[in-house]
Amino acid sequence: MKIVTTSIYPDEPAYGIFEGPEHGRWLQKVWVIRGDAIAQYRTDLGAEEDFPDVVPLVMPSYGDDTVAQLQYYAEKNRSDRYWANRSPP
Repeated sequence: MKIVTTSIYPDEPAYGIFEGPEHGRWLQKVWVIRGDAIAQYRTDLGAEEDFPDVVPLVMPSYGDDTVAQLQYYAEKNRSDRYWANRSPP
């Protein structure tokens, strides 16, 4: 059973983040601890085609980082052209 939350806060501990394509959309999923369970918060960032050179990101945290810290890394990954510049044309 998956637990979903409707809100997250920048300073709360995060269990991890995923950002990448799913069913033709580019999604960001953040997991936080709510009570004694892990809850997922999902944001649809747009069509997968809008992110042609972005490498999907999976970053576990286990509560060591905050939501804001993980979202910062996801944003940085979206604007970083490191891997796109190294892939064949």
